[in-house]
Amino acid sequence: MTRRGILGTALAAPAVTASPAGAQMPRPFFHMRRNGDYWYVVDLKGQPVYLTGMNHLGDGSVYPFDLKNQHSSWENWVRSVRSDLIDWGFNYLGPTGASHARSKRYLSLAERKGHVISTAEWSAERYEALDYPFTLMIGLPGKPNPDVFSEEFRAAIDDRCRQVCTRLKDNPQLIGYHFTHNPPWSYLNLAWRDMTTWIDPIVNVPNSPARRKWIEVMRRIYGTIDRYKLLYYPLKDWDQLLTVDMPMHGVSGYGWVRQDQIAFIREVGKEWYRVWHESIRRYDTNHLILGDRNTVHFTILPTYILDVMYPYVDALCINMMGTAEQMMRNLRDVLMYWDKPIFPADTGARAWDGRGEKSGGKMASDEEVGQAYWDHLRLGAEHPQIIGIAWCSYWETTVHHSGVRDAVTGKINAVVVNEMRKANAWAQRELRRKTGVTG
Repeated sequence: MTRRGILGTALAAPAVTASPAGAQMPRPFFHMRRNGDYWYVVDLKGQPVYLTGMNHLGDGSVYPFDLKNQHSSWENWVRSVRSDLIDWGFNYLGPTGASHARSKRYLSLAERKGHVISTAEWSAERYEALDYPFTLMIGLPGKPNPDVFSEEFRAAIDDRCRQVCTRLKDNPQLIGYHFTHNPPWSYLNLAWRDMTTWIDPIVNVPNSPARRKWIEVMRRIYGTIDRYKLLYYPLKDWDQLLTVDMPMHGVSGYGWVRQDQIAFIREVGKEWYRVWHESIRRYDTNHLILGDRNTVHFTILPTYILDVMYPYVDALCINMMGTAEQMMRNLRDVLMYWDKPIFPADTGARAWDGRGEKSGGKMASDEEVGQAYWDHLRLGAEHPQIIGIAWCSYWETTVHHSGVRDAVTGKINAVVVNEMRKANAWAQRELRRKTGVTG
């Protein structure tokens, strides 16, 4: 028996457990519902919940500094973190991995040069010990920007999802899976990467699956080799295009070449989201698929990729280090096309002290940071598609965008945390009022 998810895609029937009377009852998992115009998440008790989370906790190998003396064990540290999150009104733990996980402030000069510590996502066993709602970043195996049309890519994604999802498929505390950070979908380079960083390396390989897909797309657009060669190479036939150097080197009409690249990156996106979706669902039919986290303060999220991802993800997830107003401006074009849930899954700000090491939304004071958090939650309460927010991050260091606890001293930023506590409680009350659920 199959059921239809919010995407309209066929999903396997939910897992069941026996009640005391022996009857078969659905096992609860986080899922989404719609109430009129409003999307919202439903928790394990069947209650509407506005997601409020913390990201980048790390695995204890870097933060907190001197874990053994401060907490004596990893388990004690996790209990301490969970207690903080509950006290502050957060209801889930975001992806734990940190790719910039140690502050230069605390390193010697010899250690600083080229020193970046990356911590992986937690194991399934650690999430079991956490016993608290969470989301997970599966992560791309192998090199970035793979040839998505190759069998190697499909096998690698399938293997990664098998390893991750098989162990987590029955964990009711898992809300859903993210894929990766920031696939380069954009045709503009705004202090980040544009789509050519993906297209060029894979299409330039002669006889590669990507080269064959490029030819397929060009034949669809141009019809004949004679029309194609007016813009590109003076080729005798399509087969010759399999082996020439730099097949996308246009000799005229740069605007048209760019349009051809957009047509191709859409095909990359179709395969990317299809393979991820099918691989996850092969091993886990219970949890939400949250897709990539796209950083909208570095680049634009082009509308041509939205219809490509639409059938394969349960929400559009974004990173936004800035104000709620900035986020809405950056999503202006997106909101003309996207009518499903939106999840700002990594956002933050911090008081600016003039040092270039600190990034993210820069505020004049901790009070402004607290108010910026309020602004995001008020926007989420009013906007029909926004289902929550995740803060970047638990640790306050010179290399994270924002944070609330110092990694060395353990001191909590009470000004920011107090506002977060009040805002988080308000957001849950507001969602219940909006949905009419008061229990």
